[in-house]
Amino acid sequence: MKKIFAASLIGIFLTIPFASLPKQASADDFSDMHGDRSFEAVTYLQDAGVVQGYGDNTYKPGQEITRAEFTKIVLGAKGLLDEDCTNPSKTFPDVSPGDWFYPVVCSGLKHEIIEGYPDGYFRPNDKINFAEASKIISLVKELDVQTEDGGEWFSGYVSALHEERVIPGSVTANSMNITRGDMAEIIWGLDTGKEVENSSLGEMPKIESCEELTAQMEKYQKRNQYVGYDGRIYLEGAVDFAVPMEESEAPSSMGNESKDESAAGDGDGDGDGDGDTASSDYSTTNVQEFGVDEADIIKNDGSHIYMVKGNTVRIISAYTPDKLKQVASITVDEGSFTPQELYLDGNTLTIIGYSYGDFRIMESEKIMAPEMYPYYNSGGVMVISYDISDKSSPQKIRSVSFEGSYLSSRKVGDIVYLAVNKYQDWYYPGPIPLYKDSDLPAFSDSADAEEVQVSRCGDLYYFPNFTDPNFLILAAVNTRNTADDVSRTVVLGSGSQIYASTENMYVTRPYWGEVYYDNGQDSGWYWGESTEVYKFGLEEDSVPFLAKGKVEGRVLNQFSMSEYEDHFRIATEKDWTSGSAVTILDKDLNITGSVDGIAPGESLKSARFIGSKGYLVTFETIDPLFVIDLDPKDPKIVGELKIPGWSDYLHPYDETHLIGFGREVDPAAAQKDSLTTSDLMGMKLSLFDVSDINNPVETHKTVIGARGTTSELLYNHKALLFDEEKGILAFPVTVTVNKNGKSGWDADIQTVFSGAYVFDVDLEKGFTFRGKASHYDDDSWYKDSGEWFYGDWDRAIQRIIYIGEYFYTISPNVIKAHNWSDVSEKNSLTLDKKQCNEIYFESECSANSTCRTIWEIRGECYEENGENVCTDEEFFLRCEQK
Repeated sequence: MKKIFAASLIGIFLTIPFASLPKQASADDFSDMHGDRSFEAVTYLQDAGVVQGYGDNTYKPGQEITRAEFTKIVLGAKGLLDEDCTNPSKTFPDVSPGDWFYPVVCSGLKHEIIEGYPDGYFRPNDKINFAEASKIISLVKELDVQTEDGGEWFSGYVSALHEERVIPGSVTANSMNITRGDMAEIIWGLDTGKEVENSSLGEMPKIESCEELTAQMEKYQKRNQYVGYDGRIYLEGAVDFAVPMEESEAPSSMGNESKDESAAGDGDGDGDGDGDTASSDYSTTNVQEFGVDEADIIKNDGSHIYMVKGNTVRIISAYTPDKLKQVASITVDEGSFTPQELYLDGNTLTIIGYSYGDFRIMESEKIMAPEMYPYYNSGGVMVISYDISDKSSPQKIRSVSFEGSYLSSRKVGDIVYLAVNKYQDWYYPGPIPLYKDSDLPAFSDSADAEEVQVSRCGDLYYFPNFTDPNFLILAAVNTRNTADDVSRTVVLGSGSQIYASTENMYVTRPYWGEVYYDNGQDSGWYWGESTEVYKFGLEEDSVPFLAKGKVEGRVLNQFSMSEYEDHFRIATEKDWTSGSAVTILDKDLNITGSVDGIAPGESLKSARFIGSKGYLVTFETIDPLFVIDLDPKDPKIVGELKIPGWSDYLHPYDETHLIGFGREVDPAAAQKDSLTTSDLMGMKLSLFDVSDINNPVETHKTVIGARGTTSELLYNHKALLFDEEKGILAFPVTVTVNKNGKSGWDADIQTVFSGAYVFDVDLEKGFTFRGKASHYDDDSWYKDSGEWFYGDWDRAIQRIIYIGEYFYTISPNVIKAHNWSDVSEKNSLTLDKKQCNEIYFESECSANSTCRTIWEIRGECYEENGENVCTDEEFFLRCEQK
């Protein structure tokens, strides 16, 4: 049997030995047990004479327990505690005959329950973590412990308790110190055969009352408070002192059929495009999973383009290039609303954005103490749906508001599933006032006449030992049927990344804590990063919490996750020496298998899961592409390819081929210990053949420009246009070249193009350049721009789409139509034309050049003294050689 070797465990409270008090009749007699989840368990142990309370008539269920105290109670519950135990076969330097715990340790040694640490110490006053506790109690209760070769020393003991369904829901990590309440529940469950509530590491506990919510906030405060240089107590995070909203100040509800008065076209009554029928051949947003739509700044339906522009949403007729014109502009006049993303479904346009309107009215008499500091985090997320049957006159059909910040969303069928983080508005290190239902994040729905709260205290789930006192809101909004209520699940904590299939949404959050590493004499608990995963069902009328799991390492992005045949796969980057890992979990988020130690010393650049195979790209000085067989019980690396550079994004070409988008690196860098600036080259497109999973091959590649070449596609997959059937791919790009051929900082890197590239792509020829498009009038924009091109944001191409036989390039203020064959320009539309002409001023220059300062007018004009005056001006200095 492997010995326990653990780093010192940090306790929060000072633990004292049990007082010798008369036996109480029930946990009801303890002033701190009313409503506690361990009430029945503590009553059972008290009636059995196993535990007693403290002198202040409390039991302290949340107090962490020491190794000696835990061993005493567990042995006592089994009748193995010998108060007269002497002369053990083994002794510890930190255990003496005069200590109160001497007979406890003696009895533990006598019955071969404890062993101590490799350094010969027992550490009786250290707090005991769940892994250590699981071993002791499993041995005392003689549970059937199955050991696995290569497994961690505690896995068999933890599994045995899991099989008995006696792991309290408050225990979320094997390294967690357990409390007196946890201990009582485990013993009670084993003795009575009853299942402990939330008795799995794969479940998440629920808050039962506002009192418990307040208690959880107090626990957070104690975990995170510290003493400043001035001797005062401060918090590392924020604690919410949300004030109830006055009913008279609630956000006004919007009528279900009211027309948005700010929606205005060009007065031509465009309707469905002057009678034109929409093309059935058009591009859609590049998404991760088939059947799961993702919001974007631009959508199209084969006849019209819908785009976010500043604080408006524009509708553009684009059936053919000659039809290119704006037909409507939607401005939502609610709480300084700013649109962020769109969904499009037939004649329903859904806008998701942020509103800076106040959800709560702060009253001076509500402030609980003079040292409460407001963060002024008012505002929230709005989901607004429009009927766009008449494109020139959109009709608002539903407006839903959530207090908080937009994390992400997905759309399946008519339902938009939304993830919102509600961060806290107050910072205060003092006592937490009692929470009320009305203190929870606010919510409003135009389909409901009354303003309602998101949830009640008793309906909240919570992340045990949450690292921030925030709220995560998962909501389902029917964008068409306003008769359907908006369903919500609220969790105390917050989310970081999300992934969704057609049936489930997975929300991750990073967690820093102690992780056990099995490494011979160096084995023990070390601080490291892990990722907690929470699974929610995507049902039409609810978003129920389903399961919880945890893996080591941190998640890169949504493509690091995937669901396939009732299993969840996740790729994580661990610490620098451990490399990356792919972990597979079942439908309850219990780990079924994993492959660890992938490329130690290298960073994880990209991941993609396709069916039963996974693909990872890591990087240090060269680019290894790993092919992983995702057998749920035995995942393993089956193929590896090492090439210069790396891929930031992997996209499936078909089931046996991948396209990689990333960076090329000088092949000589493979001989170096680390990468330098001189090793970086241009943007790389790679075509990988993975039909032979044991021998992946890069069959084709093309490199664009020099090291400063960049594209939004490298960090946002929605910027990619790809159509396998048509054999095209396109993306926005800014291209640089090396003018002098030197390396490092001596290289003369200059921008030469900013716009979009279009390629033909097939398995035989690879990438063939078809054409390019730009919204800049001439090359003078790039003159002396250097490696970093800032340009004009209004002209920066964000998306490339196609409708019928034409490409369309879209920037914030310009839309252009292009021929299919060579991407040459057919027509152009400027959405908001500048109302003042450019004004040119000659400027003094050197003898061999001509310079002019160009004042470009970006604002509106007004007349003053008979001349046009503009409200906003910017100037650019352009020099031309004589």
